[in-house]
Amino acid sequence: MPPGPLPITVVTQLQSLPFGNLHWDDFEKLCLRLARSDHEVEDARRYGIPGQDQYGIDVFARRAGTGGYTVYQCKKVERFGPADIGAAVEKFLEGPWAAQADRFVLCTSHSLAPIQLADRLKTEKERMAGRGVDLTTWDADELDILMKDHPELVDDFFGRPVVTAFCGPEAAAGLGQRLDGRELAEYRRRLRNLYAAVFTELDPGLPVPPGVSDAAVDLRRRYVVPDVTGRWRARRLPARQDRRGKVPGSSRMLRWEARRGAKYMAPRLRRVRRLGTPRTGSGSHWARGWPARNDACW
Repeated sequence: MPPGPLPITVVTQLQSLPFGNLHWDDFEKLCLRLARSDHEVEDARRYGIPGQDQYGIDVFARRAGTGGYTVYQCKKVERFGPADIGAAVEKFLEGPWAAQADRFVLCTSHSLAPIQLADRLKTEKERMAGRGVDLTTWDADELDILMKDHPELVDDFFGRPVVTAFCGPEAAAGLGQRLDGRELAEYRRRLRNLYAAVFTELDPGLPVPPGVSDAAVDLRRRYVVPDVTGRWRARRLPARQDRRGKVPGSSRMLRWEARRGAKYMAPRLRRVRRLGTPRTGSGSHWARGWPARNDACW
C-alpha cells in the first residue's frame, strides 16, 4: 500500500489590517503614500486643510503621460452606509474637480462587501460613468491587498510586529534596522533632548540674577529675529523747480538727494551695524529708516 500524502500544517498570515484604529489624518496620509506608489502617478498631494471647502476630495494626483487627474476621497469614520457613498459622489460632482479629474477613488476603512453597499456602489459607478469619470474604491478589503506589497507602509503605520504577521518574516527582515513609526518618534524626541543638553552645556548664555531665575535661559529664547523692515520705492514727482532751480524727479535731483540721504543716514547705519543688525541687499533694509525717525529709542 503506497504511503499517503504527508500532513501539511497550514499557517495563514494575518490578512486584515486594523485601518479603523488609525487616526483620520493618518489614514489620509496612508492613502496619499499609496497614491504616490502608483507607477502612473508623477505627483500626488493632499488637498486642503481642516476648515476649508475641499469640494469632495482629500488627495489629487497627476498622471504621467496623459496629464489626467485622479482624485481621492478618504473616509475614516465610525459608520459608512449606502447614503454615505451617494453623498461622497454628489459632493464631488458639485465641485470644480468633476470637470478636471477622470478618475475618482473612494477610500474607506470599512469593507464595501455588504449587499446594500455593493448595490449602491454599482449605481454610483454608472452615474459617474455618465459624467466621464471612472469610480473605483479602496475599501478595507482592497487596501489589505495593496498593503501586502508595501511592508514599509505597514511598518510606518502599524509597527514592525504587524509587518511580520501580515507580510511575513522575510519582509520584516528585509526592512533591516529601519525604525518603525513609534521608534522614529521616540528617536526624534531623544535627539532633541540631546541637542538641547549639549547646546546648554557649551553655551550657557548670559548670567541670570538669582532672584530672576535659577536656570539658564533656553537657547531658543535668547535671540529675537528682527521683524522691523523698511521698504522704499522711488517715484517721480511733478516737474516743478524748487528754490535752487532743481527739478524734483530729474536724474540730477535724485543724485543730489541720494548724497544728502547717505550723509544723513551714515552715522545711524554705523550704529545699527555695531549693534549687530544684519546687512541685507538693496530694496529692503532691516531697521534702518525706522531708528532714524525715532532717535528717542536710541
